[in-house]
Amino acid sequence: MKIFNIILIISGSLLYPVSLSAKIILSEIMFNPLGNERYNEFIELYNTSASDSVNLDHWLLSDGEKYNNILPSSGSTVLQPLQYAVVLVPNYYENSSEYENTIPESALKLTINSSLFGSYGLANDREETVSIYTPDSTIVASWTYNVPNPEGISEEKRIPGQGDDESNWGHSLVEGGTPGYKNSITPEEYDIAINNESFRMEPENPGYGDTGFISINVKNAGMTVLYDVSVVCAYQTAGAEFFCLIGDTIKIPCIDAFKSEQVKITWPDIPSGVFILKLAAFHPLDRNPDNNLCLYEIITGYPERALIINEIMYNPLPDMPEWVELYNPGTFTVNLKNWKISDKDTANAVILCDTSVFINPYEFIIITRDSAIYSQLDPGAMVFINKNLPSLNNDMDGVTIFDGVHTIIEQLLYEQGWGGAKGKSLERINPGIAGNRKNNWGTSVGASGHTAGFQNSIFTTVLPAKTSLTISPDPFSPDGDGHDDLTAIQYTLDTHTAYLNIRIFDIQGRQVRFLINNEPGGSKGTIFWDGLDDEGLTCRMGIYIILLEAENHERQKIDRVQDTVVLAKNL
Repeated sequence: MKIFNIILIISGSLLYPVSLSAKIILSEIMFNPLGNERYNEFIELYNTSASDSVNLDHWLLSDGEKYNNILPSSGSTVLQPLQYAVVLVPNYYENSSEYENTIPESALKLTINSSLFGSYGLANDREETVSIYTPDSTIVASWTYNVPNPEGISEEKRIPGQGDDESNWGHSLVEGGTPGYKNSITPEEYDIAINNESFRMEPENPGYGDTGFISINVKNAGMTVLYDVSVVCAYQTAGAEFFCLIGDTIKIPCIDAFKSEQVKITWPDIPSGVFILKLAAFHPLDRNPDNNLCLYEIITGYPERALIINEIMYNPLPDMPEWVELYNPGTFTVNLKNWKISDKDTANAVILCDTSVFINPYEFIIITRDSAIYSQLDPGAMVFINKNLPSLNNDMDGVTIFDGVHTIIEQLLYEQGWGGAKGKSLERINPGIAGNRKNNWGTSVGASGHTAGFQNSIFTTVLPAKTSLTISPDPFSPDGDGHDDLTAIQYTLDTHTAYLNIRIFDIQGRQVRFLINNEPGGSKGTIFWDGLDDEGLTCRMGIYIILLEAENHERQKIDRVQDTVVLAKNL
């Protein structure tokens, strides 16, 4: 009997030489499967040889306590070159279909001579060492798996040709594992990748016109050295369709397997706005294009006064909200994403909006806290509602706007004496003149008390040389026939804003009508007289004197002008 055992061991050594056994590896272990714990465990083997087959008949598997003989599940036990084998318990096919649509036809299907792997199956709550031996008990491969694993997640070998150290094993990326085919964590032979986490932009938040410096690591994630790797960088304006290249294509001469090379790109004269930055690496042999591309959002600064503060309603009518109107005086579109706004206390600025909102050249936008503003606006007005906007005082307060990198674009510090009143907005006279100038602001003379969404009622670019009146028609006949019943009193002032008084006297100097009493006006305007006196009666035919007086905010007279008009009757 002893002689027979010795002969068997010697013959086994000859049948299963070490040179062949070294080509068989443990590739995957499912110790905490989905579904039936008894039947759904599996062990995967792999033949790393590109030319030699290995017969696995009566090879041994062990959990460190008990050995199992490998047997054919159906047919052969010969593992072909570069073929996977899946070892399942004998009664798997009668009791489970967990891997019915998973194990490929190309895989070798094997089983064991016991109803369970090892002594009581593969443990889920403690580490066990799974080993594979030739029939003569020569150990071929061994791996002590770590616990716990999520249910249905196997332990996979990363690189088949490398050893069984801990760094070469990891959790499967696929629920149910990868029985019978390439492991989910095994690298491709050729795989170029962009390393997202290595991306750097200096400065992190570039201002308008800055030069930016971009760096990122390009990795050879495959198992074979790659030559002549190409990298391109481009940007896309938010909302646009096409990308614009930044510089030329960069060539990396060589990247060894699992090594990285840093790429540096200069981005000169950075434009303003919100951009998608695209970095992509290319190689003709690449087998995994999913990791070749990275996209980053970049927010850059704007030049001063890219948007201006154009109108403020700081003292609204009851049940109406405060609001601020911004205006784009430039020639390019402004994206409000990540912009901020504050009152005089700039330390408490709030994010205006966290999404892309585009303000085209020469467009207005009204910023408010409450949708009640819609009842006062033309349907075409652009409105953005932010419930966190700061409240504005009626005196000694301000508005500051910051761009997407939180640089101040414009700041206005106003006083009540600049203009504005209950239900009347404070309007900017000329967008081209600096905001923080008292003489560039005044009370709205619009019929609604404001001009939200449209050109300001007191807007002017060039002041007339002197104050003047123009009256037409002259004569006029207020007899109700629909012809020349009104006369238009057109005025021009040599100042941007003023408080106006218009009184009408007869030829003997007696006041017959106080037409306009201390009302705010812009540098020009039109007032109509219907020929009635203060009692509502039609004045007699004759010559009447029209007197216009303009006062500043301190109620000091700054100008006085008069003209005449003839009130007649049709013959």
